[in-house]
Amino acid sequence: MLQLCCLVLAGLLRASAGAIPSNAGLKPRPWESVDGGAWGYFQLAPRKPKGTVLLIHGCGPGARAFFPNDPVHCPDCQGLPEYLSQTKQSLAQGYSVLVLQSADEGSGCLSSSTRDGRLDDRPRIIASVARFRREHRLTKLPLYVQGYSSGGTMLLKLPSYLQDQGSALRIDGIVSVDAAPRGGFNAEGKDGKIKRGLAYPPTLFVTMRLGGSYERAPAQIDFLRKNGVPADIIVSYPRKVGPTYFSDRIPGVTRDQSVQLVTALRALGGLAPDGSVVGWVLDAAAEQAPWVREPSLWPAVWNQLSLAMGNHENMGEFTAASLAWLERRGKANVKSLLRRLVPARPADVTINGRMGGAAAAAWLHACTPRLRPGAARLVAALPVLALCGAAPLPFRRVPSPGSAQDNDQHPPEIVTIVLVEFAFTWLCAFKVLAWACGRGPLAQRACAPLPFAAVMLAPITPSAEGSSPAGSGRRNGRQGEHAGGAATLAAAFGAKVLLVLAGLAALQLDPPLLAKEFLYTLGLYAVLSFVMDGPAALISALIGVRVAPHFDAPWRATSLAEFWSKRWDLAASNALRCVVYEPLLEGRLVCDTSSQQGFVTRARVETAAAHRQAATERRRRWRMLASAACFLVSGCMHEVQFLYMTGRTSGGLMLAFFTAQVSLIAFETVIAAWLRHKGWRVPAALRTAATLAVLLLVAHVTFWRACHRWGITQSSLESVAGGVAAAGHVLGMNA
Repeated sequence: MLQLCCLVLAGLLRASAGAIPSNAGLKPRPWESVDGGAWGYFQLAPRKPKGTVLLIHGCGPGARAFFPNDPVHCPDCQGLPEYLSQTKQSLAQGYSVLVLQSADEGSGCLSSSTRDGRLDDRPRIIASVARFRREHRLTKLPLYVQGYSSGGTMLLKLPSYLQDQGSALRIDGIVSVDAAPRGGFNAEGKDGKIKRGLAYPPTLFVTMRLGGSYERAPAQIDFLRKNGVPADIIVSYPRKVGPTYFSDRIPGVTRDQSVQLVTALRALGGLAPDGSVVGWVLDAAAEQAPWVREPSLWPAVWNQLSLAMGNHENMGEFTAASLAWLERRGKANVKSLLRRLVPARPADVTINGRMGGAAAAAWLHACTPRLRPGAARLVAALPVLALCGAAPLPFRRVPSPGSAQDNDQHPPEIVTIVLVEFAFTWLCAFKVLAWACGRGPLAQRACAPLPFAAVMLAPITPSAEGSSPAGSGRRNGRQGEHAGGAATLAAAFGAKVLLVLAGLAALQLDPPLLAKEFLYTLGLYAVLSFVMDGPAALISALIGVRVAPHFDAPWRATSLAEFWSKRWDLAASNALRCVVYEPLLEGRLVCDTSSQQGFVTRARVETAAAHRQAATERRRRWRMLASAACFLVSGCMHEVQFLYMTGRTSGGLMLAFFTAQVSLIAFETVIAAWLRHKGWRVPAALRTAATLAVLLLVAHVTFWRACHRWGITQSSLESVAGGVAAAGHVLGMNA
């Protein structure tokens, strides 16, 4: 587990090199040309696949346009926005994606014949698609194809070709992007009807308002409909270029960059007052907006400006709506699907849908002054809680039946699942639940949207007002202390990196199992602290929010109670305190401070005093029960985490580890009281050794046993190997 930090470090290094959040999870694998097939790239669905989507390019940009440039997974890819959008929306809808390259790599055009010495791409495409579906157990699931320009023309002619060749491959739906070939698509028989025996699939035309495809498509749609084939059209009109046009559509382009470019285009006469493109002045505008000249951005900007002009261009924003139409066998209302499924900001689309973290935080921040704690806030929080629960799913690839070999070669991203589940499914979700109940940092702070979002989304806990430095002995779950400024947190971050490297070296010595498990535990501490210290340093430096300690030298704990309440994973402890511990002690779930505002009366004073007295009595009776409930919830959350990682629970071993702490702490309390009664004073070093020994032995038969049994440890080590390679590659690239 210690070695997991390498992958986290690699991710941070890649982020510093310019990784784009909305492209997260895009990890194409090369598709080799075998037995005359076409080469390209593919990515399997992030969850149980619904089918296969074949994406075919047009003349010009090839298969490399469908995935972003990535020094590890696809150093040759260029990731044009509309092509990227097709890939991400297909994956987000639950489909495995295959993109294939034309035989003529010079022009990039697809061909449906051998005239004039051209290479017919159809046999190569058929061979590759059939092999891909067979190898990944997708033959019984739908096959949808989408092609642009010459690629769309080739796909429209493919069903007839399949029939002529006697191929068993069946296409379940076609999306033709700005392609409606002259003379039709070889589906018409001699009697003017569709060829006998040809089961032509539902077909959707996506065309520009300007151009020949828009003019020819209606007649072809009419022909298909008369022959009982569902067919429809989506028309794209010229776009208006507003100040944020480029940042809304190109991943990685900032709002300021977009405004700068649009201002230059307008000043040079390339844009009309209403935003219409009236001239091509991009080269001149690049002198005023030099960021456009970056190799990774120039073709993307060119692509989007061409799209705005309404020229012949690929379009990706309609992909989700197109797939939904095909899933319904062409019987759905296209306009209704467009209203629901076309993204407002295509740049924010991810393989799990649209980016929701910032929007979720903005939603809760807007609801705070409008909704009182209780049922109303809980209802408002439900979509956010669903988003938190779904956050790890893009990284949990469930293999198709019988594809165990593929899963062995490409295991689930254990490290990412652990960190995302901890940050969102646990910490963020608990903060949101506490907010709904009028508790926790989100409910107690009247702050601007940015600090609110930072506290909600980052794996941190802000310290209480008037907090003192860590180690001062304040109560309230260490929230009365702060972990220091940005420099202190950055130093702690660096220390965890050194700890990771030291642990890696120690594991190379192949120590005994118990020693390895001690290193794994130390590594778990390093991973979690590593991930929390980095964001905490940034938030402290940029926003000025003071952060409560995350860990406090857990190896120095002199008792189990001290270990869990004051030293280990204090962010999780604070979350449990707000949602479980305090409500049980107070005997109420909702803490609505708004009802206490107004004039102070004698009745209110007496009521408040009575409530405090009742709470004090309840605290004495319920403290152990509340602590037990916290351990129970923690055990359940670890079972959930195990489910995300492996697709199964640990068989109760994770739950057993945490619930066992209740009995151990109770026994420890009795022993400590007996020793005090006898007047015996046990040295701190001996108490620390006993505490750590008990924890490690219990973890050995429960926590780590589950990890070993279900392959978590081995998968983690394999993930680390990939992380080390990625980090080394990025460091070499940056050097």
